[in-house]
Amino acid sequence: MIKPLGQNILVKKIDNENNSKIIFQEESNIYLVLALGNQVKENLINKKVFIKTNLIKIDYQDSTFYLVKEEDILAVLED
Repeated sequence: MIKPLGQNILVKKIDNENNSKIIFQEESNIYLVLALGNQVKENLINKKVFIKTNLIKIDYQDSTFYLVKEEDILAVLED
């Protein structure tokens, strides 16, 4: 697995079809947080988050993941 360092957060894009209450004017960018760097302040593991920009794409073992800095997470989606 990929272990993020510093303030980086490892996420994977998820489908928004099950969150029909959420409607975005722009493209849906909802991600599931998989792992946190050691300097991340909030515990976001297994949380759904909305991210607009500044993603680093990683293709690893037939899956696509992204690294993002904590400051680039715009919102946490709570059920």
